[in-house]
Parts: sequence; C-alpha cells; structure tokens
Amino acid sequence: MEGYIYLVYSSTFFVLLFAVSTVYAHPPSDIKITFDPEIKILQAVIIHNTSNPIYK
Repeated sequence: MEGYIYLVYSSTFFVLLFAVSTVYAHPPSDIKITFDPEIKILQAVIIHNTSNPIYK
C-alpha cells in the first residue's frame, strides 16, 4: 500500500510538472525604463496586454 501511494504522488507530480512546462507566456508589449541621476532612482514600467476581463 505504501508503494502505491508513492507511485500516485510521483505520477501526479510529473503530470503537473509537464502541464506547467507547456504554458506559453507572450512577451510584454512595451518596456519603459527611466533613470533620475539626481535622486539615483531607476524606474521600469512593463506593459503586458491581457485578454483577461478581470484586469481591464
């Protein structure tokens, strides 16, 4: 019984690992980087368009 539980857990791990590794993330649509030398602040704004209506 203990070997069976190990087999189920390890199989589940590899299935999830494969599913996550096949996800494709498209690149950002724009990257804006500014630096203010007077106050030594680097600011990066990364624009990433999404079709998810929750974040519109």
